[in-house]
Amino acid sequence: MKKMTIRKSLIYASSMLLLLNMTNTNSLSVQATASEDQDSIHIEEELKEGFAYEAELIDELANFGNPLMHLHEETESKAVNVFSTSSTKANNQTVDVERVDGRNRLRVAENISRRGWSSSHTVVIANGFKFTDALSGTPLAAHYNAPLLLVNENGISTETLAEIARLQAKNIIILGGPKSVPESVVTTLQSRGLNVQRIAGQNRYDTSRKIAEELISLRGPSTAHLVNGDAFADAVSISSVAGRYKQPILLTRANELHPEVIELTSTIKDWRIIGGPDSISTNTENQLKNRVNNSTRLSGRNRYEVNKRVLNHWGFNTQHVYIGSGEAFADVLSGSVLAAAEGTGVVLTNNNTANLNLAADYVKGKGIESFVLLGGEVTLNKNVYNTFEQLYRSIERVHQNGIYTVQAGDNFNRIAEGFGMTPFQLQQWNGQVSNINNIKIGDKLAVTRQGVESMLSASEKAKLIGTNNPSQFKDAQQFIDWIAPRAQEVASQKGEEALYPSLMIAQAIHESGIAREIGESQLARAPHYNLFGIKARNNQPYTLSWTWEHIRGENIDVLARFRSFSSYDESLEGYANLLRYGRGTGEDFYYRGTWRKNTKDVFEVLDNGGLRGYATDPKYFEAVRNYINKYNLTQYD
Repeated sequence: MKKMTIRKSLIYASSMLLLLNMTNTNSLSVQATASEDQDSIHIEEELKEGFAYEAELIDELANFGNPLMHLHEETESKAVNVFSTSSTKANNQTVDVERVDGRNRLRVAENISRRGWSSSHTVVIANGFKFTDALSGTPLAAHYNAPLLLVNENGISTETLAEIARLQAKNIIILGGPKSVPESVVTTLQSRGLNVQRIAGQNRYDTSRKIAEELISLRGPSTAHLVNGDAFADAVSISSVAGRYKQPILLTRANELHPEVIELTSTIKDWRIIGGPDSISTNTENQLKNRVNNSTRLSGRNRYEVNKRVLNHWGFNTQHVYIGSGEAFADVLSGSVLAAAEGTGVVLTNNNTANLNLAADYVKGKGIESFVLLGGEVTLNKNVYNTFEQLYRSIERVHQNGIYTVQAGDNFNRIAEGFGMTPFQLQQWNGQVSNINNIKIGDKLAVTRQGVESMLSASEKAKLIGTNNPSQFKDAQQFIDWIAPRAQEVASQKGEEALYPSLMIAQAIHESGIAREIGESQLARAPHYNLFGIKARNNQPYTLSWTWEHIRGENIDVLARFRSFSSYDESLEGYANLLRYGRGTGEDFYYRGTWRKNTKDVFEVLDNGGLRGYATDPKYFEAVRNYINKYNLTQYD
């Protein structure tokens, strides 16, 4: 028994959304507490990318607004109950994954300190809720091989004081003025016999200059790194590298070289700009180049790409890296000092599956086997841990009756590849997934047609096309003999909106499959009588059938609603009304290019795009033209 597959010509965006619950394929997960400074430049950049992609998808679907369909042969697929795939070669390489966390960022910083230092003569302190002062402090802390501990605007906690005591520290360096680290902190530390030095300027730029001058006084001038002072992500990416080589980090605004930076260009002649033109403009870059001997830029489309380019440029000294959040700065800043001491770096990611998979692929490509996650599960969730823990393990993927259960280490693209389809196809089959970049362990995904059908409601399953009524036509010529007088009658109605019978007949031949070996499609037979694959709208009676649509260069199989007509005559009238009155609005006359009064013959309809948007199949119009010529259908015009 054969089951005919409907090849869509066009799909209403609204009905596609209704049937498939079309997902937002590029949702962003920007996670940070309200008190944390956000990288507004990069977040805006990423949101624009996400919205642009979403708009592109919506526009594409809107262009498929015609409810007409064309038919194409496909035999009914046999039920496949089990399918397995392996994403990698099974080497089961072991990895070491740890997490440094705490109930808040202050505790995380203390735990990072405990991990890296049994003792330290010096401790650096910064405000854990204002990233700007701490940004420039990593190289100075690295110079003293000192941990970076955090406080808030209310003072220093007993836990932080206990950690300073454990370290047996003698000297404290405070980064930032009293608005960042209050004088009460200085008083408390001094009362414990500690030598306290505060490095502070009038603003963040001045503070970064003074930290740089302190570093220069200790080590002499060296390469400096220039970052945007209003965004933390690029500074975080360079902090472990700058710490490793004890090189200063300077802050500036995006569109101008700040005076404090200009002042240091007389001393430091070798500079690296970290971030793209949105972070530091080309104009600012040129201002710097005019003042120094050497200035180069490391950039990327977003913070994660910048991070990887920084790490690639300077490399790792170990097979061990830290994993930090690209959305929350505090844990990463403390961790960067430890990474610098160990000669390694911090790979940025977040809880977004797409970014996580890129980070995992990056470290896997370098063969890295040891990871430490910076922060708790709110910052980097369990899926992040599981992804790195199972980085080198093969994943055996098995579906049951077309339904696959997501495992640890999975991602949407790899699942699609494992089951032999494109990510876009997998997305169409799983409209219940609100964000393909954030699938979770245990989620159920349809990976075959059988799986898609099994996820339908009982009422929708009842609508699946399944009849095998015999065709009333033995061949194409008999079909033409039957339809030609009816097409002439319907096409000649409405006077000025008269249509070409030849076009109607040719499309009916092509859409119904009557001229191919498969014979007339099930949709075109009783009880549906749908000769043109017309989509159902509103409360019109419908049947569900498989169809394919050519979108963005690939054929996508979807399950769609097609109208059930009471007779062939009603189907012809429905088609004629479509060409006369438009794609469902009844007002826009979208297909006026098919009207006889606007064209000299039926070929001008095809040549001048009168049926534009009718079909996504690149060969559709050629096929219609061939049928007109093969059966001399212009004789009916």
